[in-house]
Amino acid sequence: MGQRFAPYANTLASKLGVEVVPYGCSGWTTTQLLRSVDCEKCIDVCGMENPGLRVALRAGEREGRPYTGVILMAGTNDLADGVAPHDIAANLLRLHATAREMHCRSVAIGIPDSAFCSACPEPNTIRLSTNALLTAAADGVNLAYIDCPLQFDRHNGFWERDGLHLSPSGSEALALGIASDVQQALCV
Repeated sequence: MGQRFAPYANTLASKLGVEVVPYGCSGWTTTQLLRSVDCEKCIDVCGMENPGLRVALRAGEREGRPYTGVILMAGTNDLADGVAPHDIAANLLRLHATAREMHCRSVAIGIPDSAFCSACPEPNTIRLSTNALLTAAADGVNLAYIDCPLQFDRHNGFWERDGLHLSPSGSEALALGIASDVQQALCV
């Protein structure tokens, strides 16, 4: 498991000049994320607490600072379970629909590459197929899709030792790699 939690949201916020709030549930599948959209407290495998998606968006409204955009990068944990691409994509599309129901623009970041995907053909095929399904669905559901700009390379410093989680420099590279597309998609 990644040891140096460094959300890409911090670099993205600096690059775009807007507030970007990192919410996440490390180790969770898209099914878990979807089932928890209305949960007040979601505790991930690292023991970190965050609200479910709809709860977080409603809290922003109540606090007078409604969210205008949501960026989701999820699906990696589904790969190890061999979840079918259409099921992962369907879960992700439902999560994005939740964001749009809350009047947010929505951006899907494709499932990233990893050592696991590089070494095992089946998870990589699921990853690529899921990303293709998201790409194909994006225009029809008012969703911006951005391919993850990072390709796994054990020697570029972007990955933790486990080859699955991004290092702090990998999170920074991800944010810099998606910033202009996110800016365009979210009109910031």
